Amino acid sequence: MPRPKAILWANRVKVFLDYRLGGGKVNPVANSHQIARSTVRSIVKEFVDLGFSSQPRARVSAGLLMEMQERHLASIEDSLETGRGRLNIGTATDNESERQVAFSEPLPIEDEVRWHLRDTKAESVVREATDATRAYLQQESDAWQALRRTLEEACQLSEREGDVRDDPEPRILPALKRRLQNAFLNPAFLVDPPGQDWLGWDQEPGVPQILRMRQHVAIGSPDDHQLVRDGVTEFLANGFKDHQRTFSEIHRLRQDMELMKSVVDKTLREITKEDIRRAICPACPYPEGSLERVSEPL
Repeated sequence: MPRPKAILWANRVKVFLDYRLGGGKVNPVANSHQIARSTVRSIVKEFVDLGFSSQPRARVSAGLLMEMQERHLASIEDSLETGRGRLNIGTATDNESERQVAFSEPLPIEDEVRWHLRDTKAESVVREATDATRAYLQQESDAWQALRRTLEEACQLSEREGDVRDDPEPRILPALKRRLQNAFLNPAFLVDPPGQDWLGWDQEPGVPQILRMRQHVAIGSPDDHQLVRDGVTEFLANGFKDHQRTFSEIHRLRQDMELMKSVVDKTLREITKEDIRRAICPACPYPEGSLERVSEPL
């Protein structure tokens, strides 16, 4: 049975609540709203499929149900209050696990709260902000992964974290790409890449397997270290500017995302109790007790 898309959501809510109030009788609802009985059944099925109950779940008086509904709405208000300003745009680092946490839920708002934001300005803002954050995080992840692949190819070594005492295998360390990413955003290198004096190559005192560029950036033999030096030199000459443009754009985008965080927070602050009460969610124990319903024809 197709969903009656021509009928606005707010009006479908009225039909569904009238059906609940009428004890599950179709004819009175159809007559009241001047719609076909099949339309009433279709709307009821839509709500049931979404997780709503076609009648109060608790077998108690209407008065007690009303009090339960008030407690439910208060919890929605509390959740909305504590959820403000929580847009998670990540840490702007190469930490992929932290980025995936942010990607999975950029704006941690409970599903019940999202239902009560329906048909408000916040609904579209939350949706847009969530989509935009995920797009940003994916773009950031792609940039870090591309930088890693470029350096691995240039240095002829794989990147892997780990202490030399636990893992003596030759490799470059994630700190190498972080050090170069810092150079991308350094105004001193907007025209020309950093020179050898900025690199500051040396070895960790007492641990000759560790190559430093002011930080530990590689592990291996002297030959492995030379591969890294040569690879970085080649990167500065041929790959630096391309990656610099990418990371500079991501940096500016992150500044945009910070502004968006404040817009989301402002929008959620502007949601009123009346906005919350105009909506219902599957967890509402007695939605018909809190919604202002109109019996005008749809």
